[in-house]
Amino acid sequence: RRGGAMAGHVRIERVAAGDGRTYASLGDEVRVFYRGTLPDGAEFHAVQPGEDGANAPFEFEFGQDGLIPGWTSAFEDICQGEKVVVHIPAHLGYAESGYPDEDKPGGYAIPPNTDLKYEIHCVEIIKKRAKKAAPPAEPTAEE
Repeated sequence: RRGGAMAGHVRIERVAAGDGRTYASLGDEVRVFYRGTLPDGAEFHAVQPGEDGANAPFEFEFGQDGLIPGWTSAFEDICQGEKVVVHIPAHLGYAESGYPDEDKPGGYAIPPNTDLKYEIHCVEIIKKRAKKAAPPAEPTAEE
């Protein structure tokens, strides 16, 4: 664990241990299955494996723009293979803007100022590739 479990008031409940050593760093690709719910238990979004394993996990680049701050905070302390429940306070989620529901004009999939709960299985963390060093120069006839 890297100490981020309470960073920004995100709370992480450990459900199943992961490898304990592979954590996301800036630029790494993270693959997860998850289920997001509101305080009343209503599901607002999920990416889950199919019975036949056909569904692909959700993929994101750790540290990219577009993720809610609570996810970034949580993934500082979630390792590969780990299953967790993450509780994200509204100010680290969609805050006062909420998240509109495209099927309900003027409605919200996630109402403003709503705490969120995510059940997450961190399937894989693919480390960004270090730049390869240039190959050594060929020896010259003078050497």
